[in-house]
Amino acid sequence: MGRIYLPTWNMMKTLRFSILIVMGDIRRLFQEQQAQVQIFVRNPSPLSPALFTARAKAIELLLLLGVTGEYLLKAVLLEHGFILNEEVRGMATKRFPQNILNMISQLGNRPNQQQLDAVYNAASSYLGQVSGKTIGFAECIKMFHVNVIGSFRTYFSNLLQKRYIVTNQETIDFFGKIIDKTNALVKIKKIRHNYAHLPDRMYEETSLINFLYNFLVFIAKTEFPADMTSLQTI
Repeated sequence: MGRIYLPTWNMMKTLRFSILIVMGDIRRLFQEQQAQVQIFVRNPSPLSPALFTARAKAIELLLLLGVTGEYLLKAVLLEHGFILNEEVRGMATKRFPQNILNMISQLGNRPNQQQLDAVYNAASSYLGQVSGKTIGFAECIKMFHVNVIGSFRTYFSNLLQKRYIVTNQETIDFFGKIIDKTNALVKIKKIRHNYAHLPDRMYEETSLINFLYNFLVFIAKTEFPADMTSLQTI
């Protein structure tokens, strides 16, 4: 029997805190990358270390955006009571039954081992035999869109920048022309698996990183407002 992922207080606090820290790291890394760009602009030599440092940091940014996007969605889905274990995807419902969620809610932040065992035994009986593998990013996006967002217009009504128009032709070939609330997460997934392997200046479009990062900030603040007060946009 593999690990069962449950929205206990400790699990959710760990996920939320980790997301907050990593997203802060992304913002700091972006500032460092931009500082290297400015060094290169002042001395635009094709062999400038600043140019290659800026490109390396851009790759780090893209990788972190992809990883953070996936784990943010998993935290959100778990918070809403959805099942993350991969092997149960064929079940009629992808959400834990209310009696198990009620048991978890009653645990509080200092459960004893007997209480934890009771919850995990109930979840194990419901799910059956599972491994510790979780659902993939693509399924997370689908579940988030269908089960959490509901209406894109309503959920993202307070999102400051609603869309991003790609200007670089090579980036358009990879991403498409328009990135907005309906496809931004799909583009972040694509970044994780492809875009970061292209450390070429012609693929760099800085404002795109801003848009996608701020998009994740909006979701994090919407879903976890109490924990994300210090999170800032770029």
